[in-house]
Amino acid sequence: MNILALDVGFAATGCAVLDEQERILDVAAVRTERAAKKRGIYVADDDSERCRILTAGLAALLDKYAPKLVVCELPTGGAQGARANRCMGLATGVATATLELHKCATAWVQPILSKRLVRAKGPVTKEEVEAVVLKRWPGLAKHPIYSTMPQCESEHVADALAAYLVARDTSVVRVLLGAKNE
Repeated sequence: MNILALDVGFAATGCAVLDEQERILDVAAVRTERAAKKRGIYVADDDSERCRILTAGLAALLDKYAPKLVVCELPTGGAQGARANRCMGLATGVATATLELHKCATAWVQPILSKRLVRAKGPVTKEEVEAVVLKRWPGLAKHPIYSTMPQCESEHVADALAAYLVARDTSVVRVLLGAKNE
């Protein structure tokens, strides 16, 4: 029985696959790049291509690992600009539709809950979240994929694993996993 943890984003979606003993089987970041400006490509066409890339990347992981559960950290939705909010909405919609088409049981986690793994109040850095994740999975730092990822990708993988740490003891996740934590 596998579990997929996701940090959903439009530019990069962090992914981690865990087995039932919570060992990391695989990590990945599904990246999408904005097309170069002034190439005669409409923004909507570019966004559609990025949605396709995100869908294909998620579908490949779902097909390969057939997770029993997917835990996702929601995008914050607190961006200042309309473009950033639109991109977050597109990423969330793509992830939701892809997970639904693959009939995945899904638990969504608010980003603030992942930050509470570090401390109850105040700002939390990506490095602090990653430190909590590396404390739980010390071998992750030497994982052949994780250790060679650019920081912008490894941060998303760490956020995905933090979302799983938050969700694993919730009643919904315990029921979906067959109450293995009892």
